[in-house]
Amino acid sequence: MEPNGLSFEFRFSDAYLESVGGERRTRGEPGASQIREPNGGAAVEATRDEDSSAKARPTRAERILSLLRRDPSLTHAALAKELNLSLHSVRHHLDTLRNSGKLRRVGSRKTGRWEIVE
Repeated sequence: MEPNGLSFEFRFSDAYLESVGGERRTRGEPGASQIREPNGGAAVEATRDEDSSAKARPTRAERILSLLRRDPSLTHAALAKELNLSLHSVRHHLDTLRNSGKLRRVGSRKTGRWEIVE
């Protein structure tokens, strides 16, 4: 029970746990955080395998690089539309990729292209 008298319990379906790469654990098992149950019952917790989310979905930077491999002439606006991101977010990720040395702009803003440095 929480200090303010509230108690929280989260229940997840097996299908949900499978979709997020988690597994069902009960209180006291290794890897499960300790929950104080007022009625002494077993608490079921969802845990997430930290590696599963990283492997399952590419990062925004990886998605940007993938699109630029297909079409190096894509503009900021075209990337934003394709990735469903704001223009500011795309600029931020492109700046990060440029500063890390993974991406370079060749040519002018209007007729130039992106070059991926690997």
